[in-house]
Amino acid sequence: MKKIASSRTSITIFSIHNGASTERAVLSGLKAGVFTLILDGFDEIPIKNRAAAQRQILKISTDYPNSAMIVSSRPDPERFLSWHAFAEYRVMPLSIDQLEGMIRRIDYDETDKKNFLRRVRGGLFKTHEKLLSNPLLASMMLLTFQEFQDIPSKMHVFYGTAFDVLFRRHDTMKPDYHREFKTSLELDEFKRVFMTLCFSSYVDKSYGFTDSSFSKYAKTAFDYENVEIDSSGFQYDLINNVCIMHREGENISFLHRSFQEYFAALFLSKRSIPEGFEFIEHILAESDGAAGCAGMLIDIDTEEFERKYLIQRLAKFEVEADRAKTDKGKVAFLSSHYVVGRVGPHDSFYLSPWRRSTNVRCSNHHLIGVLGKKYGFQPYDVFDNDSSEWWNSLPKDLREISHLIIVPASKIPVAAARKAGLIAFANSTISQARRLSKTLRERHERKRRLLSTALRKGHSS
Repeated sequence: MKKIASSRTSITIFSIHNGASTERAVLSGLKAGVFTLILDGFDEIPIKNRAAAQRQILKISTDYPNSAMIVSSRPDPERFLSWHAFAEYRVMPLSIDQLEGMIRRIDYDETDKKNFLRRVRGGLFKTHEKLLSNPLLASMMLLTFQEFQDIPSKMHVFYGTAFDVLFRRHDTMKPDYHREFKTSLELDEFKRVFMTLCFSSYVDKSYGFTDSSFSKYAKTAFDYENVEIDSSGFQYDLINNVCIMHREGENISFLHRSFQEYFAALFLSKRSIPEGFEFIEHILAESDGAAGCAGMLIDIDTEEFERKYLIQRLAKFEVEADRAKTDKGKVAFLSSHYVVGRVGPHDSFYLSPWRRSTNVRCSNHHLIGVLGKKYGFQPYDVFDNDSSEWWNSLPKDLREISHLIIVPASKIPVAAARKAGLIAFANSTISQARRLSKTLRERHERKRRLLSTALRKGHSS
């Protein structure tokens, strides 16, 4: 999918050029239902090109209904809701029994496996289910367990530990193998360059690389970190020695994309860059997996996240809220961040008033998700999602405005906004934001005074 998006080539023509078939044969086969089209990695298409790719996919499914089509992607319910000809399936996470079966089949030290599984059965699966239910991350957790005989309690500590283990050793199944790094960087230097590469590529929404694009981001990282190494050697070490990236044909990808998110967050926490606020705002508004990156930044350094971004963002939010005095003003206040819609199967009456969409600013959507986990920020609790009265009260032309079953918030009449609970949502959002803003400002001011007092005492002594 990345190749189709980057070259802006039609999916059908791409399939012709990359095989021995003629255009006539491919189109004839599609019409007869001979082919099954497997389109892997829709989420790896740059955001700006996804609408065009979506139109192509939906057109093919309409023009050639006899041909089966499978599209893989990270979850994106707002987009895929409109793909009425498709059925949506999710890869189920590993159960504890499936995890145990997988670990037992791995060719690994039997004692370490037994000790690891004892911890899994002893409660580790409950506390680390997100990691252990993913086959790749679970196997990496086994690797870190063998090294330290312990499991980090926090996600970001696991990612940092896993990288350190991968850097220091090649493969526990080859104890006599001695790696030869192409670069001469120590662990801390190597990590600094890698996190800079991850950050610059993540901000650009580049989740995979060609040799050329990797070289571009690597050289940017070398310049920023003031090191002189060869980009091809750095790439070799990442793929063959550290094994944090891997090659598939012409494409280079992260072993797991959450590593890119972690190192992008690590960069933001470690670097005092003047554009920190703008970068975090951009990540929350534009990047896939934004909640994962921002969530890890909070875990790595909560105070830095609050100082660089959250206190300033809540202050801007309060200024906007101060202008929303009337109910109409409150709907207008929310309309720049949200859309109104009905979510669920199109024959269902399950309604959820506010949903993110690609055609509106969505930084608040991601931010509220992050704040809910860390700070208990839950403005959505005011909704009665089982009521369809508010939706049915809308003018028919509004209800039929989109296949996504959404309408711009600015078009919702105030009376319907009240029925939908949107005014209550605005009031809840504003009041919770004000309380959180006050709490954070007071906390940081108290810490500043404590440091100032300590500094004065130090000078006086």
